[in-house]
Amino acid sequence: MNLTHSEILDLIKVSRENPSLDVQDIFMKVVENNNAELKYHAIVDGFAALFTEESKTSRPSCDEILKVSCEVHNIFPDLLKTKSRKGDLVRVRQQYCLVAYLFKHIYRVIGEKILRDHVTVISAKRKAIIFYRTEEEYRDEVNLIISRFPLYVSTLMERLLNLTKT
Repeated sequence: MNLTHSEILDLIKVSRENPSLDVQDIFMKVVENNNAELKYHAIVDGFAALFTEESKTSRPSCDEILKVSCEVHNIFPDLLKTKSRKGDLVRVRQQYCLVAYLFKHIYRVIGEKILRDHVTVISAKRKAIIFYRTEEEYRDEVNLIISRFPLYVSTLMERLLNLTKT
């Protein structure tokens, strides 16, 4: 498949305007093109930025992670903001803190969403790692939360593996 320079630019524009399109398929169309000059222009004209800058800025927010964590456990996000120490709420808080940490959000911001300080977030993350190592059901729950972010599954699983090794 040979694409012209303008066709490549159109693909880039369409993929940016419609995030539901499979960007990888579009990128593969460009890569399959044998014309090295067109590949160069595609990269120079911003296709590389589609994978780097945009993916860095488009990571899920702590609010989105909190929402997904609560959806997996069928609870309302406001319940996590209470002072309750019930085991099921603590469990969800810990998992939220772990997943938000995997997305490289800072402890202060993670804690603000559940009305906790950064030290509590660090403690929750550490406990979540211990439970992830030892409890299969806990591991399945965390993996289910991670699976709700399909663009990031491999990255998050790699980071989680590194955390649980030590």
